[in-house]
Formats: sequence, C-alpha cells, structure tokens
Amino acid sequence: MKATQKTTLQDIADLAGVTKMTVSKALRNQEGVSDGVKAKILKIAKELHYERYLRNSKTGYIAVLVPEVFMETKEIFYTSIFKYLYAEAIKKNYYLTLYVVSRWEEQNPAPPSLCRADKVDGVILLGQLALNYVKALRPIALPTVLLDFNYTNLGLSCICTDNIEGMYKATKYLIERGHTKIGFVGNIRLTNSIRDRYLGYYRALIESGIRIDSRFILKERDDANNDIGLALPAEMPTAFVCNSDQAAFRLMETLEKKNLRIPEDVSVIGFDDTLYSIASHPKLTTVSVNRKSMAENAVTMILDLLENSSMIPRKVVVGTAIIDRNSVAGPRRAG
Repeated sequence: MKATQKTTLQDIADLAGVTKMTVSKALRNQEGVSDGVKAKILKIAKELHYERYLRNSKTGYIAVLVPEVFMETKEIFYTSIFKYLYAEAIKKNYYLTLYVVSRWEEQNPAPPSLCRADKVDGVILLGQLALNYVKALRPIALPTVLLDFNYTNLGLSCICTDNIEGMYKATKYLIERGHTKIGFVGNIRLTNSIRDRYLGYYRALIESGIRIDSRFILKERDDANNDIGLALPAEMPTAFVCNSDQAAFRLMETLEKKNLRIPEDVSVIGFDDTLYSIASHPKLTTVSVNRKSMAENAVTMILDLLENSSMIPRKVVVGTAIIDRNSVAGPRRAG
C-alpha cells in the first residue's frame, strides 16, 4: 500500500472494512474495538505511514508510570529521578504526567486511560513494573522507554545502572580492607536491579576465593515487597553490602540495637547515594548512581523515538562510583 498526503481515516476504514469511528478508536486505543480488528487497523495505518500525521499533532506531554511501592513515604531514589526528569523535560518544552501504578493494577494489567495518543506523546516506565503489565502496554503503540530496568525480550529502549559492576566495586572495596566475611542485604526476587547487585557481590567473592555463606544473605523485604524485620545471624560477618541506602540504614539501626558499633564491629556499604547515606550515623559509605544522567538520557531517548518511531531499541548503561564516608573500617582483630 502506498500513502499519499491525503491519506485519511476513511481510507484506512475502507481498507479495513470498518467505520471511520472504529479506526479512530483503534488508533487512540479506546475501548470498543476487538484486539483482532485493532491489530488489522494498526497494520494498515503503519503501512500507509499514517502515524506521521498523528505525530504532527503532538500533545506536549509524556506519561511517567511508576509502581506504587516506589512512591512510599520513605522512598527517595525514584522521587529524585522524577524531579530530574521533570527539569529535563521542561528544557525540551515538554511536560510530564505522573501516574502511580497500584499493586492491584500490576496484578491485573491493562493500559491506563492516560496512555492514549490524544493525551500523551510517549511513556517512560520508571522503576521495574511487572512483565505482564509492560506487555499489556505494547498495543498502545506509543514510544516507550524503560528507566532503571530492562526486559531484554521486549525490544524496548532502556536506561540502566551498571548494578553488577557497582556492587562488585563495593565488595572489592571491603575485601581490599581485609574483610573475608561479607554479607549481602536484599531480596533478589524483587527486581532485576537487586539480582544484578547480588551477582556483583557474588562475582567479587568468587574472584577473591571467598566462600559464599548463605547465613550472611539477609532480606529486609518479603517477596511481596513488604518491609520485614532484619534477622541477624548468630555468627556475624565483619561487613555487609546492601542493595540500597535505605536497606543499609535499616541494617545500621538493627546493629545498633544489638550494641554492635559501626564501623568498629561491622562495616556497612549502601547503594544509590541518597539522603539516607548522609542522615545515618556514622555517614554511610555508598555506591553513587548518577540519577541526573539517567533522567537526561531517558528524556533524550523518548524524544528521539518521537522523531523516529522505527529507531532500533537502545540500551544506555550509567556507571557508578564509590563514595567513601565513615561506615567502613578494617575487620576487628580477635582478642
């Protein structure tokens, strides 16, 4: 099929054998059109390059979808990324619309009414959403960027932290200071980021010839992402790396209740370099994540997709750095 400058909704309707109203609903992802008919209409519209006409009437808004669990009162990491996203979008003459995805919505996936071509031009998914939820967004046919997570089999552009390398550096930092009994705090079932941070920890220990001790692997959240009390092992390691500064902060509180001093008795390293790292006592040594760079890359990527919807999916990996503060010392000598 060949498109012309005069391609209309009626042209698509005639080719699809439906009404013009049905075509309009399908292109804007509105209810009342079956999946089969919608797929047929979208295929014809794509072949006619009709999406370029839709792009000419941009809304000037980008939707940012974030899981409810990452917008809790104590959560700092994602709220700060959103602030950077907003500042960068304003520079590019765009506004952001924040949509918090409830746990129920993640378990019963369907595109929110916000994600329609007449309301927003693109979508940024901030923080790992359930795979089935992300899949449910695919039919909306809006440019989409994953921020701080990735599902490799979906073919979507993404911005990620180098979590493996970041935690590898943190664990090696402890090993270089004489620690051989090192624990990990985090539930690897929750997100790909926590899993990758565990892999960095694992790699550093294996490379250094240090045995992994399962007693030193602690969880501060259950598999439903609810806070749970940290249970310290009977035999303590001399140091911990934590999947986040928030987890490290909670660990430090737990250690203090057991009259264990930081860093004299136990060294602690966090991850993210959020306010928790400077609000703790002592101040927390941590792995810094460049949240501003992540946000800038995400906005640039979504705008690139708006200009070229056929752009090959890209992955941008943002590096990390150790921020040395006061929560690490060498292991205490026996006696």
